This record gives sequence, structure tokens and C-alpha cells, in this order.
Amino acid sequence: MCAPTPWAAAATLACCTLCPMAWACNLMKTRIFWTLPTKFIPVMSWQIPTATWPNIWKKTAGLCCTRARLLLCTSAANRRILENAKGTCMEKLPILTGEKVVLRPITDADTDNIVRWRNTPSVRDNFIFRQTFTPEMHRNWLKTKVATGEVVQYIIVDKAADTAVGSVYYRDVDHTFNSAEYGIFVGEESARGKGFGTETARLFTDFGFTALHLHRISLRVLAENTPARRSYAAAGFVEEGTFRDMVRLDGVYRDVVFMAKIAQ
Repeated sequence: MCAPTPWAAAATLACCTLCPMAWACNLMKTRIFWTLPTKFIPVMSWQIPTATWPNIWKKTAGLCCTRARLLLCTSAANRRILENAKGTCMEKLPILTGEKVVLRPITDADTDNIVRWRNTPSVRDNFIFRQTFTPEMHRNWLKTKVATGEVVQYIIVDKAADTAVGSVYYRDVDHTFNSAEYGIFVGEESARGKGFGTETARLFTDFGFTALHLHRISLRVLAENTPARRSYAAAGFVEEGTFRDMVRLDGVYRDVVFMAKIAQ
């Protein structure tokens, strides 16, 4: 758990000190402690023992500190997440349903599939990051990226077969510029060429614009990956430029195409 910054502690104490009722509670040994109301926004809070104090004491102390509790997060990034979430709870992301696919939030139970897919040559060869993927790496990704809201990741399910076939995600979610980078892979070879990728891109970008309040969604794709570029274009992504010899993979320099989709 993160420790609050000194200014947050001072401001919260000042807020509560100015309130006579909260000051009285402090004199009567009300305790200050750190609490985590969500997984990713640690704030300061007053705790009044429920078995000891009447409701009026709890409500008054709570009201005087409400603004401090909501705004005094430990980092500017976390404050932006709180202020820009606009009702979206990252712990209760919705299931997205299309004609061919269903998209559901990723869980730890998907680890085996993710590791298997990422290490499949046909998937790995379209990634810039090509190191062998391990369960430990994936669980660390879930803990440090997905759980913090920096990444929003879903599993792609074949609707007819009710089988997981791949994954789609936003990484580097930035609520200052309302932007994120899009990524997708269909891991099951039998699920390719059926339009799953294009429908997933449409569903997930609509979700990004409406629920996550993104304005710009960008992606990078190897220039030689023509099927992916066609799929992205069909989903509304526009090519913005080609960076020649941007990456060196397997001893060969490769061009990378940048594409983006803007909220309408």
C-alpha cells in the first residue's frame, strides 16, 4: 500500500481540525489510519468506532472531511483517474457483446491461455516484444498494470462456441490527454479469418470512447502485417505514418505503421 504524501496528510489534518466536531473526536482518541476504498486510489480517512459514537458524530466528522478524502490522493495520476473516471469502476468493467464475439474482463484464471497464445510463433512474430512469456510475467502484468488501471484488458470469446480465442487491451491509459494504445491478438489459429478481430476492434473502441472517455486510440503494427492493417482500417483506424526501420527483429530492421482512431 502506498504511503500518503506529506502535503496530503497536512491538508487533511487542517480540514478536520477546522471542524469542531472532528476536533472533539480527535481529542476523544478517534484514530487516523490509511484506507484503500478502491484498488488503486489510496487516501486518508477518519475512522470513528461504530460501537462507541452516535451516528451524528460519525456523519459530522465524515462530512467535514469528505472533500479531503476524495481529492487527497497520493499522486496526480491517481487523482486524474478519480476525477476522470466519471462513474466507470475498473473493478466492475462491463461485458461487451457483439454478433460474433463476447468480450469480458481478464482474470488470473486466463493466465495459461495468455501464456500459450503469446508463445505461439504466429502470435509472437507480430509482437515487437518477443521474449518468451511466462506465467510470472503475466501475473506481474496483472498486478502492476491491469490492477492499477494503466491497462484495461479483456478476453475475446467466440460467441457461438463459448471459447476464449484471444485478448484485446488498452495500455498506457492517459486521462490527461484521454488517450491509450490499442493492442489485440487472436491466439487460436482456428479463430482467425472469421472477422473476430474487426468486430472486437469496433466493440472495444466504442467502449473506449463512451465508457473510458478516451479521445484518441492509437496502435502500432509491423508494416508487413497486411491482414492486421486491413482489419484495423475496417474498424475505423486511419494510417498516420510509417516509421522506416524503426525496430530490429531477428536481425532484420522492420518498418512500423502508426494508426489511430479519434472520437467522433
